[in-house]
Amino acid sequence: MPRGPRDVSDLAQPPAPPDRIGLNRSERVYLALEGVAGAIGQVHVLRFRQPHAESELRAALRELVRLCPRLRSVIERRFFGACLAVLPDGARVDELFQQAFRSLPIGTDEAAVNASLNDLVNEPFALEQGLPWRVCFLSGKGPPILIVSLHHVVCDGRGMITLLENLLRGLNGQGHLPMPVEDSSLLPAIWPLPVPSRSAVPGRLLSLWRSYRLERRSHARWKNQRALTLVKKKARFGPTGIVLHTAPASLDAIKAAAEARDCTVTELLVAALGTSFAGPASGDPAAVASVRLSVDLRPYFPVGRRPTLGNYVASVVVHLTNNGDREVAVASARAQLREARRRFEAREMSYPLLRAELAPRLLGRRLYGACARWFKRRGFLQDVTLHISNLGSVDRLNRHGDRAQAGALAFFTPALGPYVGCVGLGGCLYLGVSYPRSEVDEAAIKQALIDFDRQLAALCATIERKSIESILGRAAGRQR
Repeated sequence: MPRGPRDVSDLAQPPAPPDRIGLNRSERVYLALEGVAGAIGQVHVLRFRQPHAESELRAALRELVRLCPRLRSVIERRFFGACLAVLPDGARVDELFQQAFRSLPIGTDEAAVNASLNDLVNEPFALEQGLPWRVCFLSGKGPPILIVSLHHVVCDGRGMITLLENLLRGLNGQGHLPMPVEDSSLLPAIWPLPVPSRSAVPGRLLSLWRSYRLERRSHARWKNQRALTLVKKKARFGPTGIVLHTAPASLDAIKAAAEARDCTVTELLVAALGTSFAGPASGDPAAVASVRLSVDLRPYFPVGRRPTLGNYVASVVVHLTNNGDREVAVASARAQLREARRRFEAREMSYPLLRAELAPRLLGRRLYGACARWFKRRGFLQDVTLHISNLGSVDRLNRHGDRAQAGALAFFTPALGPYVGCVGLGGCLYLGVSYPRSEVDEAAIKQALIDFDRQLAALCATIERKSIESILGRAAGRQR
């Protein structure tokens, strides 16, 4: 009997049984690097507006664990690779939950937060014996702070925001929403969408060929460039340092500055942060600010099949000439990121993404980790100025009631170099910065943030002057 038309899901992983969750490319990498490059977690710092009792937070989190299988899973080794094994909700999960939840009545000032953050971010995960997350509940004078350290094998930053929103739903008495297991494959966002009554193979091969040509063209353009970095010395993987920062400009002012330049907030931030972390302007045309930007793949999934909780992320690298002209940097970031967005939409990113699939699949967890350690020791890992992840506005966290509201939120994850996590809440832009302490000085990070504040203020002030000039011009026209 002839076979019907193939769907894009043909090459996706088969649906996992309810008690097992297969790992995609990103999750295999995160698992292989755990214990090699430190603790591969993402840390979210949530400051509440209202006081909350420890028992209230415990109950809400425990219910969330019950409804989200990924939060009560452990790593299970297999002959080829590993998977997440979901534990049945019961006494064992109760015991592991008590180990993962920590209450620290040490206050909520900056010193207490920094001490807890440094402990959490550098504490390895016992993924085969314990739950893949830890929580610190800081209480004292004023509203409490919840610090969540979640291993990246569970989900990405977008998924974590979904978890936090579900937590706030429960605290507001709205009830938690179930979060069932979803297919972890990235392929539906990479391959061309299927055409009825046609084989998908020719379209996929054409996508791969176009992607290969574009990738080679980009490599040829930037191969002679040198990425500027704050790294003073190459070292082995070491502990992670943390700096939390609030941008001096309001989110509305930043959006206005971006709109005036016909760019997005992300494009503006890539330019401002990239040039700030690259250091003083250089006359060397080969010296560039090289910025890696995380890209959410969910919008590129077929409509009706877009996943929620998991790791559905890729990245692109933007190169900015370090000539001291911020407007040129914004225009360059806008052009490169729009070309990258066009390639994702046209399904012309298959070559680099499929190539990235090969190493963790072929090498396996232990060998991949050993290779990463060897590449790091030899200095063969790609240099970038910094890695940026922008989650955008998360005001939706506060739409479920007045009993529990998020007053501030910052996040970050350890990376090979400086990493900046950006999130907007309540009209403010919050930055979480992580960096390898054995390679980058804290003073250099803080100076880069001072330079970023100056650049952002200048970009917003330019818009304010233009607005004033426009108002005065219209007033003068009316008088004439």
